[in-house]
Amino acid sequence: MCTVINCTTDKIAGDENLREECTNVMEEIIEAANADLTARGKTKRRLGDGDKAQMWAHTDTMGVYYPSTLLDFRAGSELELQFMFDEIVKRGRAYGVDMARTERLVGQLHEIRK
Repeated sequence: MCTVINCTTDKIAGDENLREECTNVMEEIIEAANADLTARGKTKRRLGDGDKAQMWAHTDTMGVYYPSTLLDFRAGSELELQFMFDEIVKRGRAYGVDMARTERLVGQLHEIRK
């Protein structure tokens, strides 16, 4: 999301609407990750609300942070969309997870790199 709207993580964390949208994307990704773990026979560990809260706690304390994708975008470098983003959507859909928000965000990343 930082790359799509060209801002640092503190801007997203500090904006109620952006934070909510990021949380929704996190939930889709967590659901896809858990489905992937199950498909691989890894049934002991599951991601959940505690992990989501921990991710936000880290984000809230890091201050102004430039994710690598944002730095690449600003430098005009190639964005690693296939392995960092497309694969997540592909796997989630393969497991029947609704990845609509994540897919929309990834689509926006593809659009801005053109």
